Amino acid sequence: MESKAYVLHALSPLHAGTGHAADVIDLPIARMKATGIPIVLGSASALAALLVHSFLDFNMHIPSNAFLAVTLLAVISSHLRFATERYWFTARWPLALSGTLILVAILAWMVPRAIVRTQEVVLLCKADRLPDGAAQKIALLKQAFALQPKNFETAYAIGEQLRGD
Repeated sequence: MESKAYVLHALSPLHAGTGHAADVIDLPIARMKATGIPIVLGSASALAALLVHSFLDFNMHIPSNAFLAVTLLAVISSHLRFATERYWFTARWPLALSGTLILVAILAWMVPRAIVRTQEVVLLCKADRLPDGAAQKIALLKQAFALQPKNFETAYAIGEQLRGD
């Protein structure tokens, strides 16, 4: 097996090794204390570009862009904890308790809505499998509309079934 040495030029102190290898690659910068500045700068720039683009387009309606924004925020916020040795922040019990209560309140608000939405989707899927104009299809659509009366598409579907075209 033939081995080759590669020379790479990095624009920032970003290295993959530890510098303890006996071969050609020696990375002395990797032994220094990592600052994380390139990660924060890159993530902040990407987040700023996404924010500027969001003002001009409905960019956060695309789930992948929303996930990207959340991931970039997580990278930036996780770096803040390790920015310096004296920045360590420990969440004491009042803060931990209030954070837990907020999360429980959010779950208590979201879970019932998710259950109702799931029931509505199940009824709509069952109705889609039935032929147009069937009495059982109309009954299923009405049940779905009773669960979520603000869904105009279900109301439209009921009207189309009753119209009988």
